[in-house]
Amino acid sequence: MLENLPNGELWGNSLGTWATAIAALAVTALVLYVVRRYGLRRLERIASRSSRRRLLEQIIEVAQRSNILLIIGAILVGFNFVQVPNRIYGVFSAVLVLALLAQAAVMGGAVITIWLKHYKEERLDDDPSSVTMISALGIIAKAGLYVVVVLLALDNVGFHVSALIAGLGIAGIAVGLALQNILGDLFASLVIVFDKPFAIGDFLVIGDSTGTVERIGVKSTRLRGLGGEHLIFSNTDLVSSRVSNYQRMEERRIRFSFGVIYQTSYEKLREIPSMVEEIIGQVEDTRFDRAHFSSYGDSSLDFEVVYYVLTKDYAMYMDAQQKINFALFKRFEEEGLDFAYPTRTVFIEK
Repeated sequence: MLENLPNGELWGNSLGTWATAIAALAVTALVLYVVRRYGLRRLERIASRSSRRRLLEQIIEVAQRSNILLIIGAILVGFNFVQVPNRIYGVFSAVLVLALLAQAAVMGGAVITIWLKHYKEERLDDDPSSVTMISALGIIAKAGLYVVVVLLALDNVGFHVSALIAGLGIAGIAVGLALQNILGDLFASLVIVFDKPFAIGDFLVIGDSTGTVERIGVKSTRLRGLGGEHLIFSNTDLVSSRVSNYQRMEERRIRFSFGVIYQTSYEKLREIPSMVEEIIGQVEDTRFDRAHFSSYGDSSLDFEVVYYVLTKDYAMYMDAQQKINFALFKRFEEEGLDFAYPTRTVFIEK
């Protein structure tokens, strides 16, 4: 190659030809840069008045990272003006593929980063736990993307990656077996994030435990118990458990019962359901459903009452029930009715 330089040739091409190729490369790079700049500005103006502004802004952010692509395009145009040996062309092709892979890694990583950024902006206040989870998944996705790109690059330069992939597969199986509990909790956390059976701030009943969700992590979920203690559940246990979420309740169905003594007259007994309905109707944020003389107890005539509290707030339910209890006690006192309590009457035969 060097011995041809005094003759004014390089790889069979004159210096004038090389100058033309370099000029074509530079002009192409400049034209592509100007076209991209103009296109992005045009797209920004369209995005400012489009209903799909967020999507267009994401496309613009990704397109701004296409510098390697512009350089590759310029080099391809420049190489059309010269002839090079097959060996040099093979090296050039390999370098070109590596550059394309690098561009794919850059733009793929940009897509993941931009999506994570917008997801955080939208969900940080409402669901911070899912933001933490998705951020961790974003790191995993980027790592997976870069691993794939590196493997393709190694394969392009002549390395036999099949043995490496097989080794990684065997190592992955071993790691998976060793970490199956942790991976189980990780996948369970994904189920919680995407299925959303509960969120931070929800009041849950899980078996004998009750509490408010404070944090949803990768491995465990933490609740604050009614006594102030921390309740920690693995995500796998939560997904496989029966969970009662009282935060999603729109109204609360209440059932309670009471009994009156057997000495109550028939007329008074028939009036009790209408008394209960009247009392519940006077309590705010409640809806009466039914009141029935339900059964004969061992020492009482039993009534069953069902009504609804039109809120999920537990304190408001207790306030409503207390008003009903007070009003029922006062009404029975006015009507001469007696609540029953466990008694036993013994008859002695002479």
